[in-house]
Amino acid sequence: MCHSFSMGRLLVLVSPLCLVLNACCEESKEPRRPPSPPAAGKITSTGGGADFTLELVECQNGVHYEFFGVDLYATKNAEGNKRRTDKSHVRFVRDAVHGKVLKVTVPESPRELVFHETDCVRMEDQMTRSHRNDSTTYMAGTISFDCTHSDGKGRVEGTVTFHDCY
Repeated sequence: MCHSFSMGRLLVLVSPLCLVLNACCEESKEPRRPPSPPAAGKITSTGGGADFTLELVECQNGVHYEFFGVDLYATKNAEGNKRRTDKSHVRFVRDAVHGKVLKVTVPESPRELVFHETDCVRMEDQMTRSHRNDSTTYMAGTISFDCTHSDGKGRVEGTVTFHDCY
């Protein structure tokens, strides 16, 4: 048996639902704040032929590359605009075999500075992973370090806080 359903009946059923949904979804009258960057902090390198400062503003969870840690991306120093550039980034890894490792890519250079816990007077982290309804893994935390270049003539130090890194 087939029942016909008129457009009028459909509007009678849908109209109250639309009113309810609109009431729940109306924009707030308060101004919206811009979202904070997922990473905030800076690192400074002095001596050893690698003098630079990076302001870190973006992050990516290391789970994409099969490590527990985070990649942090910087603004481009010369232009000062906050755009992600893979040439200027920091990778922090907490590894069960190798311990904590920090890798800093020197801006405008193919050179990388790699530090292990033994190279540092301070290498601390508080990182946590979390999952949300969409089963995405997010990383949040803080890293702080003060490390000496392998040649003993320079150092890299900084503190970075990050959240919602996926």
